[in-house]
Amino acid sequence: MVKDLISVIVPIYNVEKYLKKSIESIINQTYNNLEIILVDDGSKDNSGVICDEYQKLDSRIKVIHKKNAGVSSARNVGLKIANGEYIGFIDPDDYVAKEMFEVLYNNIKETNSDMSICTYEILKGQTIVKVYENNNEVKVFSKMEALKELLLGNITSHQWNKLYKAELFDSIIFPEGKIMEDIAVMPLLIEKSNKIVYQYKPLYYYVKRDSSILGNINKELIVTLEETINKKNCYLKSKYKKDLEKYIDLENFKFIKIYFDDIVICKDKQLLNSNKFKKYYKLYKILYKKYKKEIKILQKGNVKRLEYHILYAGNRLYWIYYSLKNKIKRCKK
Repeated sequence: MVKDLISVIVPIYNVEKYLKKSIESIINQTYNNLEIILVDDGSKDNSGVICDEYQKLDSRIKVIHKKNAGVSSARNVGLKIANGEYIGFIDPDDYVAKEMFEVLYNNIKETNSDMSICTYEILKGQTIVKVYENNNEVKVFSKMEALKELLLGNITSHQWNKLYKAELFDSIIFPEGKIMEDIAVMPLLIEKSNKIVYQYKPLYYYVKRDSSILGNINKELIVTLEETINKKNCYLKSKYKKDLEKYIDLENFKFIKIYFDDIVICKDKQLLNSNKFKKYYKLYKILYKKYKKEIKILQKGNVKRLEYHILYAGNRLYWIYYSLKNKIKRCKK
């Protein structure tokens, strides 16, 4: 029996150091009915040359060379030419377990789902920094359950550890010229899904790079994250207020802490003293009191809970705590 075609889209820009390992992990998948779309987004290094070399070696590979316009543009170009019944995305500096697409595909078929997810590991060099849940359990969520899990952070907005029915993208494109575009798109993809299957097994290997966008916290990144989160939550609240209001509140609570952490990392006292931050901090204290029980369950680990308590006690006290924590972390390196 011929299995469905899976189109794997890889947006590529200046990653020659990592690209071969990434492509090799895709072409060596146990699920071999793949269309591998390598989109060279105007790379200035040898990434484009590497793509062309692999195209000669494997007939499943298609290469597109285009002017640099960002990861969203590269993904959208890949989606336009994709022929698969299913769509997957891989970032070019990461790699995947050889059975990833087979596991994701089988889970979709067995549960009649529209989206399939696995967990992942974060690596720095050859060192595993963090492993997300690894108990091999399989859960199936309804659309509303999945939206709640998204807001709680149990389902991430990342595109790359998932497999989608291609039809989910019929009216969805990635917002171009934006960073963290996944945050805006994921709720829309879940909305169009009747069921989402999630296997708690790490099959994707995310390679942490200091030179990546998220590896360099700056004011522009903080402001963009804030705008994207607010836009997403306003959209969900306008459509699902009755079902999701509590979960949106909890995500806002977590976001305010992330927002504050980023301000401390940047040492941006102008943002700290802004009226916008004062407004956020006031909301943080209100939500802390309102959802004490939920927050205690939500924040796994004593250190994480302690940080939330310290921030509640005083934002300047937290500034001192977090600055010292980062200083100690840098010294250990």
